[in-house]
Amino acid sequence: MKASFYIWQTRDTKVWNSPIPSSPKLSDNMKSQNNLHDLNNSKPQKDKININNNFKIYNQHSQKKVMKSNTNVGLINKGNTCYINSCLQCLSTMSGFWSNLSSSSEIIPPFVSSFLKVMSLLKTAKAPIDPSKFLRFLKIILIKMGRTDFDLFQQQDAGEILLCVLTELCSNSLQTSDPIKVRVKNTVCCNSCLQSSITEDPLMILQLPVTSSIQDSVDSFLKPEELTNNNMYFCNVCGSHQEAVLEHEFSRLGDFLIIQLKRFLNFSNVVTKDNKSVFCDPLIKVPVVVDNEIITHKSYKLIATVNYSGDLHRGITQLFC
Repeated sequence: MKASFYIWQTRDTKVWNSPIPSSPKLSDNMKSQNNLHDLNNSKPQKDKININNNFKIYNQHSQKKVMKSNTNVGLINKGNTCYINSCLQCLSTMSGFWSNLSSSSEIIPPFVSSFLKVMSLLKTAKAPIDPSKFLRFLKIILIKMGRTDFDLFQQQDAGEILLCVLTELCSNSLQTSDPIKVRVKNTVCCNSCLQSSITEDPLMILQLPVTSSIQDSVDSFLKPEELTNNNMYFCNVCGSHQEAVLEHEFSRLGDFLIIQLKRFLNFSNVVTKDNKSVFCDPLIKVPVVVDNEIITHKSYKLIATVNYSGDLHRGITQLFC
């Protein structure tokens, strides 16, 4: 496959058949950042959201009864929004992640409420879903993040918008981030003075190099990397750039592992895409290291992928679950 995104669920975790999230409570006096009035020039009395009417089920023949379907439905493309729709459908397979959002007794922000509504409809609706309300709240979130340049209705990077969605969801609930939380320990050893520098990065999306398979990409990420030539390491002990060795280890892995392949490369300020086909392993094993010892290998099974077909200017984003 030439997919860019892969989501795995650990085999050590039970398969969730979570109940449909109940309608969350909404505040009657939402602040301006959660108010649609600023964006849509709507009347103030319409700013209060009715969660039961937040989304419309698309029915081409509204006078006729919608045919029942045994399969999950999709989301309507609102104008080059297939990249967002694919991310939402992938997230719908991760109920062990987002079900924590609906378990809180506190008032849930409108963005989270609209997201949960989409997750609910993807499990129960019988016709394609109109995600307009979610997109409006997402636009508000992007403005709050300072991303006023991000046009939701034009072609955008799926990984970028997925990270924005995950960041906002997790900011509203510390418990929510636990199933997807990854911690990578980075150790750089200077070849000159042999002193090591250790840092840890918390991640929600793990970026890996493109190789022959996903398992090979994981293994390649964990191999020691020589830092030489233009990529030399600045050693604080030596006070200058030195050749060094960089090693990555996983000190923590969650129940889900979201992987993005680094398919876009920059050569002399020219961005190109690596379209190499990668074997999509149905199962992968990832080591967890604590105090320089492998304490376990977590096994993950593939549950969803997002595949972008096209170039830097136009294309289509597809979901495989």
